[in-house]
Amino acid sequence: MSLNTPAFLFFFLPVTLTLFLLLRPRARGVFLLLASLFFYAWGEGAYLLVLIGSWLGNYFLGLRLGARHEGKSGNAWFAVALLFNLGMLASFKYAPFMAAHMPLGISFFTFQALAYIMDVRRGLVLPEKNPVTVGLAIALFPQIGAGPIIRYHRIVEQLRRSHFSADRFNRGSRRFVIGLAKKVLLASSLAPVADAVFAVPASQLTAGVSWLGLLCYTLQIYFDFSGYSDMAIGLGSLFGFDYPENFSHPYSACSLREFWTRWHISLTTFLRDYIFLPLSSAISRGIRPARLLGIRAEYWIYNGGMIGTMALCGIWHGSRLTFLLWGLYHGVLLAAEQSLLRRWLKKTWTPLAFLITLLLVMLGWVLFRADSVAHALQFFKALAGLGGGDGRFYYPALYLDNRVLLALAAALLGSGPIQRLLVGKGFADTLAQYRTGMSRWSAGLGRVLLFMVFLLSLLVMAGDKYSPFLYVRF
Repeated sequence: MSLNTPAFLFFFLPVTLTLFLLLRPRARGVFLLLASLFFYAWGEGAYLLVLIGSWLGNYFLGLRLGARHEGKSGNAWFAVALLFNLGMLASFKYAPFMAAHMPLGISFFTFQALAYIMDVRRGLVLPEKNPVTVGLAIALFPQIGAGPIIRYHRIVEQLRRSHFSADRFNRGSRRFVIGLAKKVLLASSLAPVADAVFAVPASQLTAGVSWLGLLCYTLQIYFDFSGYSDMAIGLGSLFGFDYPENFSHPYSACSLREFWTRWHISLTTFLRDYIFLPLSSAISRGIRPARLLGIRAEYWIYNGGMIGTMALCGIWHGSRLTFLLWGLYHGVLLAAEQSLLRRWLKKTWTPLAFLITLLLVMLGWVLFRADSVAHALQFFKALAGLGGGDGRFYYPALYLDNRVLLALAAALLGSGPIQRLLVGKGFADTLAQYRTGMSRWSAGLGRVLLFMVFLLSLLVMAGDKYSPFLYVRF
């Protein structure tokens, strides 16, 4: 079951929410876990056993890890937990005979499980004795498909007893509708163009068509993924949970480092705390001299840790070589930016820094979207004006109808880059002040507009072919 289907919107959500509100607070956790398992089984069938195995396996491993926390056996149980989770992920995601039948959201619920294990290992929380709480941490239906990845120690008290309130319900409803509109009205409108352009034979690609397809994919992946995150955050709020933000206008960043503090925030902070910092520490221990080849050790530590972390980030997304290259691409650029270009970026005119960053991010998306390295290289050639097409059969106007043009305009405005490009931060501050001043009388109008957006989203859903969220594939 997906969050943008009639079955979820008109059956699962209203029934689940109604029963949740009618139950006593103590019974709500068990009910939500059962509802989440039903939600997962609806579309995944027998793969529900994989999710249950992850839940119960990590519950018992957490107990053993906590009981042996002080001794060497604690290290052994931690190794077993890592092998259990990463082995399960690798088996389904990277084995050739299994990858075609990957359980929904396995990358995300595995990281949720690892977050619990690592928090127990670090002593941030005690092992959870109630299996329902661990089950909710791993399998709660709003975020199981594509996150956000939530640190166990930050939400454990909410999982034990959610705090439902009318204010949370109102905020959650608004956030859910906004996320649904992002997906249905913007991402799903741009997806056919991106898919069609990336399917054009290499011999027919032109610069205009390639740049149009890349622009549509750049906006599609943002509004698709941030739309899911908004819906998950909104659903969490409906049921009394406070989920962390996952996106913060990443396309308005003026450096790659800033981009990665704004894009998929829950994943990047997970990678920073659980991979980059331990990896950098290991590299630091391995470099004994203060300088190596005339370069300070800090240089090697940061660069080695960053490139290694981003390579793992790429591999986490999938087994294709293009994902690894995408991770290495960002890792090398982040290392170069930090080590060589940091001072230059601080002095660079903001719109220019923004344009350079956006261009680098977009070029990276070619590797992320292409089916193979050869496909990516052909697409890069076309972007540079060296494609083999003459524009007779494939040209930009072929893909631009009124819906696509409207979605492009709204997506460009909604993603933030135009504000940054034209007038910078000052305009954003002025706009925020204006919104604050208008909020006293516009709340009612806002509700009406939001309801109209919801109705429009439903109408578009009814007329469109079903479009799954991109990141549930990872």
